[in-house]
Amino acid sequence: MITLQISTNGGIELRSEDRSPSVYLDHWAFRRISEDDELRKQFVDTLKEKKGTLSISWLNFTEFAKVDVKQKRVAENFIDSVLPNIVFLEVAPFVVIEREKENALLAGAPPAPPHIDAEYAKVLLIDGANSLTPLSANGLLEDSSSPELVECCKSYVKSIIDRTEQLRKEVANDQQRANGVKNFVYREVVPRGTRQLVRAMLRSLVLNRELKMTAGRSWGT
Repeated sequence: MITLQISTNGGIELRSEDRSPSVYLDHWAFRRISEDDELRKQFVDTLKEKKGTLSISWLNFTEFAKVDVKQKRVAENFIDSVLPNIVFLEVAPFVVIEREKENALLAGAPPAPPHIDAEYAKVLLIDGANSLTPLSANGLLEDSSSPELVECCKSYVKSIIDRTEQLRKEVANDQQRANGVKNFVYREVVPRGTRQLVRAMLRSLVLNRELKMTAGRSWGT
């Protein structure tokens, strides 16, 4: 959920909160709901009735790089209809893990959710400058194939590959750690779950050292 307020210096302060139920749509679902009037109305009405949030990120927008302008406008209108029930997610898991380590939440500090990308959410304010409303997705997908976004994607994929390769080397040189990866134990109660999730998802890649990892796609081309 995005809210705006006036800061002490007179500027506009944007705040982002992940309210349950939080829904993430893959590209096909995003397109299907945004392009079907009945589905869109049902989705938006239900989400707002439940006071939930639609989770999106810059990674979602890269999927629109090869979509025509008309379809991009339809998707932007869908986002507008959901606002302010939107939350931007930080998609890089290792960034979230580092924030969880450094975050003072476990020490009782005020909440600052490490999985939220509040900085990127500011694009709604920028696009809102050309709209009658303070927050708007107008023109949001025009830059879906921009060089900056393409570089973000490449950097994101590289971070996953580099970290996996690093883990492979650590496991190869540490039998105790190798045994820990092979005999992964799910812990039902953990302070923060991202590290556990990443371990589970990367486990097979770390153990299968013969499997070559590549980016696998080209964005914006």
